[in-house]
Amino acid sequence: CASLAALLPFTRLLALCYLRHLPPPVSAQDRTAAASDWYKRQFQTAASLDPQNPIFQTELGNTLAMMGNLAEAQAAYQKAIAMAPNDPGYLRQMAVFSPKYEYQLHQLALPAARQAVILNPNDAATLDLMGQVLFKLNDLIDAGRFFERALQANSQYAAAHLHLGLLLLYQNDPQGAYQELTLARTLDPNSQTAEQSERLLQTYFP
Repeated sequence: CASLAALLPFTRLLALCYLRHLPPPVSAQDRTAAASDWYKRQFQTAASLDPQNPIFQTELGNTLAMMGNLAEAQAAYQKAIAMAPNDPGYLRQMAVFSPKYEYQLHQLALPAARQAVILNPNDAATLDLMGQVLFKLNDLIDAGRFFERALQANSQYAAAHLHLGLLLLYQNDPQGAYQELTLARTLDPNSQTAEQSERLLQTYFP
């Protein structure tokens, strides 16, 4: 690939060729600090080879966030959004990052989630994410509305049942919460959603 990089001007091809030398991807839980630093360098290099590819910026943002470099992660996510402003997927990445790390929810997560909904108003995952952001901001009424909209878009979307169940627990509606958590567990078995639902059911409905 080094010889190709010297000969060919096609940066996208070069970046993909470069990434062939990356080891198999590991989960976030398996990345040590040293491994995260290594990934950071690789994605920085890949982004320099293909500077208009938002995927590399997003992966760089993910790695920087795990390293605790939240301002740098924010900048990487914002670059990805600027490169693909009509793709709601990159807005969702920002809307996930901000509440996950409790970082500038009003300034980052809320507008990113709103714009993602505008671009994809009938997508259950996007509507559910908007509800999660609002829940984090303690806007319980609007959070519930978006969870319900997510389920109107896709009644089989287990994550929205889980999040609505959590909201109902918070609002002291155990009957409604039990129903939603049970549905979440049933609809997506052997998943993280099912595991979280099972833990809540065992905790609140032993």
